[in-house]
Amino acid sequence: IGIYGLITSRNMVRALMCLELILNAVNINLVTFSDFFDN
Repeated sequence: IGIYGLITSRNMVRALMCLELILNAVNINLVTFSDFFDN
């Protein structure tokens, strides 16, 4: 959803919101894998 929005958005504010959505997803993945691998 975030990458699609980043590619298709013409509004800069919407592109920044989609970029923040991507970064939040990355952060959630890092926390989940850190908990899964006990690091």
